[in-house]
Amino acid sequence: MRYLLCLILCAISATVSAQTVTIQPTKAEFTASVNHNDVIIGTTTPTLTNYTISVMAGLTQVLAPVSLGKPTPDGTNTISVPLSSITGFLALPKNTVYTAFVTAVGPGGTATGAASGPFAFALAPAAVSGLVVKP
Repeated sequence: MRYLLCLILCAISATVSAQTVTIQPTKAEFTASVNHNDVIIGTTTPTLTNYTISVMAGLTQVLAPVSLGKPTPDGTNTISVPLSSITGFLALPKNTVYTAFVTAVGPGGTATGAASGPFAFALAPAAVSGLVVKP
């Protein structure tokens, strides 16, 4: 199963060490597999049954593959999935840089696309202390 994958985590970006890290991403976007609508020859069985997404922090997998189902691509063959709909995604620890991978899954096996660009979820600022209102 070959396909072109371009996972884009959309949000505000900040530059860190010559790499752009997407901060507070809201969705995952990728190009659908070229086999998205194909069926196995001589059958009605889909070549592609679903996509999964997994997340890595460095070399450590921090989110096991989660099924994205088989969303319908838009007119440009792009699939967009809100991160809030992906189990465990928004619960990832804050202030850690991650990359994500989307895998096309079917009865003939799997094909994983290239890694996304780096992304992170920022901590809220700490509360101030020692506030005194003076005349």
